[in-house]
Amino acid sequence: MQATADDISAFEAAKDCLAYWIDIHNGMIADECGAPMPDIDLLASLRSERSKLARLRAALHISDSAEIARVLGEYGEMLSVWRDQHHPLAA
Repeated sequence: MQATADDISAFEAAKDCLAYWIDIHNGMIADECGAPMPDIDLLASLRSERSKLARLRAALHISDSAEIARVLGEYGEMLSVWRDQHHPLAA
C-alpha cells in the first residue's frame, strides 16, 4: 500500500502529539524532582506514563491508520485540554 499525503500527515501529527506528551511529562518530572520533598509515587507514575508514550510512539506505523486515528483522538484531545489549561490564548 502506498501512503497518501493525508496518511503521512496524520502519521506525523500522531508522532508529534506523542512527542509533545513525552516533553510535558519530562517537564512535570523535572518540576517534581526540584520540589523540596519530591513525591516518589508521582514520579514513578509520571516515568511509567512517559515510557508508555515512548513505546507507543516507537511502535506507531504509517500503515496502521486505526492506531493513528486513536492516538490523534485520545492524546490529541488531552493535549488540547492541557494547552487550554496551561497556555490559554489571550482574548
